[in-house]
Order: sequence, then C-alpha cells, then structure tokens
Amino acid sequence: MTTNHFEIRLKAEALDPMAWLESANRLIASAEKLEDYFEEFWNTLKTEKILDDSKVSILFMIYSYAIENLLKAIIVIRDKQNLSSQNWGKLPNSLQGHNLYQLCKKSGLDNLAREYESILKKLSRSAEWYGRYPTPIKASDYNNLRSSENESNGISLSGHTPIDLNEIKKIINELKSNLYNYLQRI
Repeated sequence: MTTNHFEIRLKAEALDPMAWLESANRLIASAEKLEDYFEEFWNTLKTEKILDDSKVSILFMIYSYAIENLLKAIIVIRDKQNLSSQNWGKLPNSLQGHNLYQLCKKSGLDNLAREYESILKKLSRSAEWYGRYPTPIKASDYNNLRSSENESNGISLSGHTPIDLNEIKKIINELKSNLYNYLQRI
C-alpha cells in the first residue's frame, strides 16, 4: 500500500462522525464496568486517612477518552468542509489533544465548557497523564491548581467530589444529544 492510500484511509475514518461515536460508546461501556471503584473510593473515605484515587483516575481517563471522541465527532460534523480540504498525512490539529475544555470550545459548546469547566479539566488531567503514567511530562503539571476562565478562585484537579460521576454522565448525555441533533441535519 502506498502512503497516499493510508492518507485516504485516515481522512475517511477521521471524517466519519459515527466512527467517533462508536469508539466513544465502547469506552463508555468499559468505564461503566469500573464505576464500582468510584463508590469504593467514597466508602473508604469514612475509614482511611490517605485515599488511593488511582482507580478513580483510570475511570476518569476512560470517560475522558469517551468525551473526547464525542467532541471530535461534533467537530468533524461542524467543520467537515474545512477538514476535508486539509492535508491528511496526520490528524489535523483540531482533532488532536486531550484538553476537553478546549475541545468543548472548538466544538462550539461554550456553555457546556463553562458549566463543566472543573470536571472537564480534571478529566483532561487523567487523560494526559494522571490515569496512565506515574508522572507527568512537566514538573509543573504536579500543581493541582489550575486557573479558571470562569471562576475567580481556580480549579483543584485533585479534589474529587461525590458528584463527579453524575457530572460526567450529564456531559455525555448533553454531548450525545448535540451529536444526534447534528447527525439528523446531515
């Protein structure tokens, strides 16, 4: 096979919003099987002084990849004409990265980004390193406090709350609803 064949394949698969949705659904199904870890994490809070959130960070990582794929499906639909005209030796920049907050904004969902900024940034942290590596790429990424575009205080990336899982599910439902609305129009 020639390089051109691979580029054609990459372009066809990356511009298929259903492929992104199917990948997201597989990730969601996998994450749902791990949700007991989240409950276990909160139950140990009653008895343990030091909490191990490693399983929660993996759960968050998987959910973040699912959300990432849903966002990229929306970006593909919204920007298909521009994306189609680009060189396809690699994924275009708008379809790269794990920063869910920025992807949410790229997908035109500014209100969703604003409402869920904190959990989107926690999820991004798990996708970028906390759920899969023992260490970040940069020492500064150990800093668990991030600035916020919407709040004056800032955001703690390490502070899990009992509502995190509910917020994740709300985000997924909103993204799927938006995606289905877009799919009905094409």
